[in-house]
Amino acid sequence: IMCVLGWCLAMVVAYRNPDSELARVYQVFATVAAALSLSLHLVVNRVHFGWWLGFVSTAFDVTLVSAGLAALLLGGFTDHALGGSVLFVCYFYALAASTLRLDHRACLLTGLVAAGQYLALIAFAGAASGWSTPILQPETQSVRLALLIGMAVLGVVVSRRMQAPHILSAND
Repeated sequence: IMCVLGWCLAMVVAYRNPDSELARVYQVFATVAAALSLSLHLVVNRVHFGWWLGFVSTAFDVTLVSAGLAALLLGGFTDHALGGSVLFVCYFYALAASTLRLDHRACLLTGLVAAGQYLALIAFAGAASGWSTPILQPETQSVRLALLIGMAVLGVVVSRRMQAPHILSAND
């Protein structure tokens, strides 16, 4: 649902700013992300998978966000990728959604994948720019990494606390 809403927003922005390269990058990424998300949704609803599906789908969610940030980096929009608030916030939606699985391991995995991928994006941007871009300041990026890890820890705590009431309600 989030990818389809993002796609709709990207189409509106691209329509209103037809000459904007940034809008074009968002448009292409949102189209690919929506198509991949809908495809995964259709496959998951038609085929019964094992316990590992929650891990794969939550890792897929944060990987889509990282792919969008990578697309911005490759498009030359380093400030939007590592300092913008549009796509980075989507990490938090993905991390919050992992909590709904009521599996603290999925929350932890999702948080580690998000932090690892974001760290890789920082390293890629630093290697490409020689670490000269102001947005690559350690203070700024360490706060963003701490927010991702903190959200993962919060997801683990909430998931662990909700497991007992969930089991009790299922037994009732």
